[in-house]
Amino acid sequence: MASSSNKEGIKETFKWSEEDTNILCEVYREYIKENGKTQFFKWKDIQLEVEKEIGHTFNNPNSCKYKYDAMRKDWHNWTALKTSETGLRWDPISGRIEASNEWWKKR
Repeated sequence: MASSSNKEGIKETFKWSEEDTNILCEVYREYIKENGKTQFFKWKDIQLEVEKEIGHTFNNPNSCKYKYDAMRKDWHNWTALKTSETGLRWDPISGRIEASNEWWKKR
């Protein structure tokens, strides 16, 4: 989520929809395709493109970077859970990890 204030000074919270998140990923992918991964990312440029695509202006100049960082952390956690834990199964139909009752009791 990203916070911003409207012209009356009331703080609003932007909730990323799945479509907004996909747009961020696509803009980020295109940026890497054009500029490579060897340089520092110009998040200002990425954010301007995302704002144009989704039709929302963020007050915080780091909103897209924060969203990306959160998604990256979630991805690392998911990957670690999916690949390093024993007794877990991935159900591609439901998109969920399945575990025995004993595994859940341990957690």
